[in-house]
Amino acid sequence: MEALSKRQKLINSTIAVVASNGLADTTTKTICAKAKLNEAYLYRNFSNKDHLLLETYLYENEKLMRLIIDEADNQSKYVETKSLKERSKAVVSKVWDFLTEKPNVCKYLVYYYQSSQFTKHALPEHNKWVNILLNKLNLEYFNEKEYAKTLLYVLFNTVFSMAKQVADNRLPNTNETAEMVFKCVYIFISACYKGHKTISFD
Repeated sequence: MEALSKRQKLINSTIAVVASNGLADTTTKTICAKAKLNEAYLYRNFSNKDHLLLETYLYENEKLMRLIIDEADNQSKYVETKSLKERSKAVVSKVWDFLTEKPNVCKYLVYYYQSSQFTKHALPEHNKWVNILLNKLNLEYFNEKEYAKTLLYVLFNTVFSMAKQVADNRLPNTNETAEMVFKCVYIFISACYKGHKTISFD
């Protein structure tokens, strides 16, 4: 339990330091200072800084992906009673709330996702979750699987980008902003599913 607690402290500190300083200016010393732990504890839990950055990303990204999958599963029960727009909004709102309620986590995920570290270390795990999400979409209405992947890419980048603006205080965290984000996202969703009124998430 003590080791787990220290590991979690290091992950939490990594999120805070990267959110404040960015990836390039984050060091193991600043992370450990924030966690109030000796650097020796870091190297007992992680092989190096890159490993810590990766594990921190995977830890938070898994929480987000599971939240999306759970809500997609939940909304699939309402395919006969709710419109595509209503069901889509429920899923997007979950993502938006996750990111805007935790601005440091939002910043961390965006910084890491946009870095070379992501492609080098996290891409296989990311693709695993993308494939799970793809299976929640009804691919019958896509010409090919790659088109569905493009939809997910656009959705994630749109929501992440605007949530980052909220985290940076460049956009207000209001219902109006959330509605604007959904309208931007729904343009892509409705374009993909146009004419298919009974589309399901699975």
